[in-house]
Amino acid sequence: MSFQTSRFSYERGEVNRIINEIKGRKSFKEIDVETIDSWGETLGKMLSRNLKTSQIRRIFSEFKKLHTEIKSGKVERIREKVLLLKPRLAYVAGRHAEAKPLTNVLSEGIKKIADLEDYERFFQLFEAILAYHKYYGGKD
Repeated sequence: MSFQTSRFSYERGEVNRIINEIKGRKSFKEIDVETIDSWGETLGKMLSRNLKTSQIRRIFSEFKKLHTEIKSGKVERIREKVLLLKPRLAYVAGRHAEAKPLTNVLSEGIKKIADLEDYERFFQLFEAILAYHKYYGGKD
């Protein structure tokens, strides 16, 4: 087994571990900040090898826009608005295979968002992923 193959297996295992941990929670707000930081670093580092910053930022901008609307009180039905972002994640994953670890984790996380507190914690994860991606030299 080559180094490249074993790294791919390890990364896939890490993504699956994070997804399974998310599945085991009733809501996203149950996830503590240490876990958010750890997942953010794991995913950011992994994604920095293959995914361009602009690809993450495009996805992030959709969530940031919704975050701004929620904070200003313009969105009442948070769950519905967030669920409508899942098809966009699927589209990105279909166009860019290297984005699948990110879109898979985010899609699973979306399922656990029911209110503002859940969305805030979810958004913190996404911010951490983006920050660590840049820290570990994500491509521009």
